[in-house]
Amino acid sequence: MPYEIVNGKIDMEASYDNFLITFYNDNQGNIVTLTSKFEQALDDPIFFNKKAKEIKIDKENLEKYVGDYKFNSSSGCKTYLKDNVLYVFISGQPEYELYPIEENVFAFKKLKGYKVKFEVNKKDEVTEISFIQPNGTFNAKRN
Repeated sequence: MPYEIVNGKIDMEASYDNFLITFYNDNQGNIVTLTSKFEQALDDPIFFNKKAKEIKIDKENLEKYVGDYKFNSSSGCKTYLKDNVLYVFISGQPEYELYPIEENVFAFKKLKGYKVKFEVNKKDEVTEISFIQPNGTFNAKRN
């Protein structure tokens, strides 16, 4: 878009009357994407996808999450470390790589909107794992 030059200066004042930003939420209500036509010359809006911020946890602290967990039914899941990375496995499904995003909260590397949260008691022992998914939250007690 050309700008007018007045007294040797470029007038950068832009009208924001038709400037719209669209926010997209996940099933938990978190903003995951925003879009806007930042430049009128573009045909399509620009998409900005929010990435979960990965935090660092050393191997010693990761080990407290390792174990076997049981859902209310007869099925269960297992968490384990491979090359200092936490994985979760549920029978009949592939193993899923997890990465830490908050204290006791991990996101699935390949599944957007899926997380696990570990419940920890006052002794810093993991007692339960909660699978937070778009279709609900599923809890499993540690064996």
